[in-house]
Amino acid sequence: MEKLIRKRIVDHMNKYGLFSDRQFGFIGGRSTGLQLLKVLDHWTEILDNGGSIDAIYTDFMKAFDKVPHKRLINMLKSYGISNQTFMVLSQAEKQRRYRLKRDTDPSRREQYLRNERERYKMLKGVGKKKNRDEMTKRELRSKRKYWKNYKRDLRKRQTNMKNILTPPGSPHTNDEQAVQEEGVPVALQENVPGPSRQNIASKRKRKREKAKVYRKNKLLIRKLEESNRRVQMYRMRLKREKNKMNLIENKKLETPRSRTKRLFKHASRNFKSVRKTLDFHHVLINEMQNSCEKNRSMKKSILEILRGKLFRKYKLTKFAHSQIQVTNQSKRKRKSKQTISANLRGTVKAFFERDDNSRITTDKKKTKTVNKIKKQIRFLNDTLSNLFVKFKAENNDKIGFITFWTLKPYWIRKATEKERETCLCKCCENVGLIADCLKKAKIVETANLESLVKETVCSMDNLDCMYGNCLDCKQSTVKLTVEDKNDEVTWSQWQTKKIKKTFKGGDEKELSVTVKEKESASIEKATEKLHELLRPSYSRHLFNIKNQYKHYKTLKETLSQTECLIHVDFSENYSCKMSKEIQSMHFGASLPQISLHTGYYVTKDMDTIRSFCGVSDSLRHDPQSIWAYMLPILNEIKDLYPFVEYLHFYSDGPTSQYRQKINFYLLSTMPFELGFSLVLAGTSTKQDMGREYQEYQMAVSFGADILTADAFIKSIETGTKIKLYEVKEPDVLESRQKNSYTIENYSRYDENTPNLHRIREKAKRKMEKDKTCQNKNSSLLQTLQQCGSFEHLQITCLESITETLHGKDRFIEKDNFAIDNRSMKLFPDDVCTDKTLFPVQVRADGNCLPACGSVFVFGNDSYADEIRAHIIKELSLNKKFYLDKNYLSNAFGTDDQNKNILKSFAMYSDEYTHGVVLTERSIEDIYEREIMQIRNSKTYMGIWQIFALASVIRRPIVSVYPKKGNPNVRKDLYRRIEPMEKDSDKPLYIMWTSTRLDMNNNYWVPNHFVPLLEPVEIIPDANNCLHKYVIVDYESTPYPGYVEDVDSSDVYVVCMQRLERDIKKNVFYWPKAVKDKCWYNYSRILAIISKPKKIKGSSSNYEVDPEIWTKTLSRLQY
Repeated sequence: MEKLIRKRIVDHMNKYGLFSDRQFGFIGGRSTGLQLLKVLDHWTEILDNGGSIDAIYTDFMKAFDKVPHKRLINMLKSYGISNQTFMVLSQAEKQRRYRLKRDTDPSRREQYLRNERERYKMLKGVGKKKNRDEMTKRELRSKRKYWKNYKRDLRKRQTNMKNILTPPGSPHTNDEQAVQEEGVPVALQENVPGPSRQNIASKRKRKREKAKVYRKNKLLIRKLEESNRRVQMYRMRLKREKNKMNLIENKKLETPRSRTKRLFKHASRNFKSVRKTLDFHHVLINEMQNSCEKNRSMKKSILEILRGKLFRKYKLTKFAHSQIQVTNQSKRKRKSKQTISANLRGTVKAFFERDDNSRITTDKKKTKTVNKIKKQIRFLNDTLSNLFVKFKAENNDKIGFITFWTLKPYWIRKATEKERETCLCKCCENVGLIADCLKKAKIVETANLESLVKETVCSMDNLDCMYGNCLDCKQSTVKLTVEDKNDEVTWSQWQTKKIKKTFKGGDEKELSVTVKEKESASIEKATEKLHELLRPSYSRHLFNIKNQYKHYKTLKETLSQTECLIHVDFSENYSCKMSKEIQSMHFGASLPQISLHTGYYVTKDMDTIRSFCGVSDSLRHDPQSIWAYMLPILNEIKDLYPFVEYLHFYSDGPTSQYRQKINFYLLSTMPFELGFSLVLAGTSTKQDMGREYQEYQMAVSFGADILTADAFIKSIETGTKIKLYEVKEPDVLESRQKNSYTIENYSRYDENTPNLHRIREKAKRKMEKDKTCQNKNSSLLQTLQQCGSFEHLQITCLESITETLHGKDRFIEKDNFAIDNRSMKLFPDDVCTDKTLFPVQVRADGNCLPACGSVFVFGNDSYADEIRAHIIKELSLNKKFYLDKNYLSNAFGTDDQNKNILKSFAMYSDEYTHGVVLTERSIEDIYEREIMQIRNSKTYMGIWQIFALASVIRRPIVSVYPKKGNPNVRKDLYRRIEPMEKDSDKPLYIMWTSTRLDMNNNYWVPNHFVPLLEPVEIIPDANNCLHKYVIVDYESTPYPGYVEDVDSSDVYVVCMQRLERDIKKNVFYWPKAVKDKCWYNYSRILAIISKPKKIKGSSSNYEVDPEIWTKTLSRLQY
């Protein structure tokens, strides 16, 4: 339409020559209105000359958008242009006319409606059009708002259209016509009342009040603005004052560098201050230079100032010296402090702590504490200078004597005169006494026995040389400086003498006593005595000491998986004490003594040694007693470390205890009876093990009487980590009687027994170990550890054959378990069971969850590796079940199920990394990595492994979680877990606990598992059956009943009757007519139960607890 109008206008203009020679466009500096007016003037000039204008086309939306339309129209009318002015149709008008034309045609209207219906169905199918019940609450609110606005606009349009289409009413000519049209008489119309006086008065009052409120609001607004201005003024005033105060404080606290920065920051404005500061600097430098040249004391003062802290801090010392042109000739060169490596410190410490270099004190009070670290004092066996020479010979580390002395541990020192040595070696002391004597006489250069031996042998590491069998050095002697061989010297010697003693009854006995006597002889005989003692007696003794210690150290560091090192020794007997004693008991011989057999053992898998102490009232220290002490330890090693097959024994060498023929025989028989092979048994120089036990004598000072081994253990067992066990005197006697016959016939004696330092198994015995399930699964675990991928692990588990395990009920007293007191404090009070459960101790080395399974299956925690292998196999082969959310949720058996339980389990895993988005693939990766990780022994397990353990032992498991930490975690982990296949519905209980004591309730996390067991298994007897409900065995059929009477062997039971013929049906009733009463033997009581409960919906039928009934049927093999 617009194009047609434009074409008509252009043709008209060309026809009559109305276009000017130049184009009427925009001219710079003129407004759009002025340019339009100029065009209109041109048109009017045409009209004045007799021309005509048929149409005027104006585009109000383009060039003339700034011209007032009314002004333009009025101007056109003033020139006589009165034709109708119209605008081009808008798009809305065009669409309106199109719809009108379409709707007038019935066929097109029908086609349009059909298309709209199909379009509506299509939109409804894809979800863009929804019914009200399909919409969300937010969508429904939005739609209702749209409907409300649409309806409001529709009513408004309808009202406007009605007003437009309704013509104005014509004036009334007479009253009759008015009556006819209005239906109301004229008189009545004139008397229509207007607004009332009260209405008018109320309107005026409201108007006045509104005006008053407006005025008051304006006044308050002005006051508020004034208050805000005043507050802002005071705020700025306060800020300026603070800035002034801060400026003053900053000037006081400013550093030289901050003053310099502030000076340069305002250098352009404070040019005079900068210049003055620099002038002051140069004047001060020149004045100091002149003072240094003229006055030497002033130079020292200036140099002292230049050594100040600020000069060193800002690194201006060298610059100041160059500016003042003064040198510090007396400045000392500081040596850089060399850092001593940790390896060297450890090497020196280990060297000083060696038994050949220092000895431990025997007094319990000889301790030293530094930085709250308490150590037992050790005394040096030689001077520091000699030990330094020895250290340099053994090690290639570059170290000076001062550093060596500095690195000496604080608890190792030289002994004083008062600190007597009471456990010295007779061989070493006799040679040392004569060497000291000759050193004082200046006959030998040194009294160091090792140096003297070194002078007389080819090599101290050669056995033949040290044993005197070397032909080259056999006749070597110590270098002597002798002026007169006949001069006499005196020295002391320890000797054993026989004396006769007469007792009160007149009997005489010959006793052996050790005394220290002085001997005098010429220098020639004294040197001969020295050579006699030095070679080969002392040299052999010294070589044995070094060789034994070296072998002991090497053996301890190179133990294999199947070897165990045991170090034992008798400590001095403990003298029993009482808190209060009478005089005759204190000074007499009435107080008993207790034997202490101490030691430790270590295997390759152990991180630290396992110390033990056997305590007994028996004072026998013979070989039979030794093995009575050792049997509990050997059994413990067999249970805890089943891989151990070979034993290494170390002890000291008294001929009355360890180094004698009876012990040799027992050593060759006792270990093999327990399934071990003896590799080596040797003597050791290490003594005084177990003296730390005597530190617990403080218990006596608190009122305790320690007179027996049992009292001794109870007084100190809570304050030590060392295993304490009692060996009763009957056990010692039984050991003697058991081996008495064989020992009496074993009378062979070897004259070289006192010279023995080691015995060894001559022929390697073949150990016939039972191929138990444990050994099979231990080797399976080792095979699983060699798998390189999860797929390889699955294949290995699929090919392996393992036996089915069955979990059983265990009891604390029956199975010899100890209650875990730390876990008992964490035990929750909401455990759903009528049993009395206690947490018991299991190993806390990472194998705690498999150890719990071992307790339920085998009755102890020694088979953790076997349970671990079963768990890994279960998790590997049934991966899809343990990653199935539905399976995990159904296993809970509770209504408050966690919808994201799989993600929660993944987050509880040690393989989860915080921040990782948990998808199905990432959860599967975490699951596989966790299984690959738990293949290693002593690795911690979690909730997935508890699920697998339930299926392994074929019993439900209740995972008990304490009321600690995050309650959501407890909600996920405190559940009953059902196995895939089960032997019984009666659950077993495992509790999450922790060995840490530094956590509060809010941030508590577990790191340990313990089983929950009942204290004792109730055995029916006269004390616990009377007036109780029981299940009795009547002709191999179980019946519940009530015990009315008991005697020593039988119980009188009123039995219930069975409602169903099927024995497995748990439905019973009490007979009303004839009661079933009978006497039953105690052996026929199957269980003591709680009162049977009524079945829901029945008034006379009862049932026994389903778990107890299932257990009773399994006991009768139904």
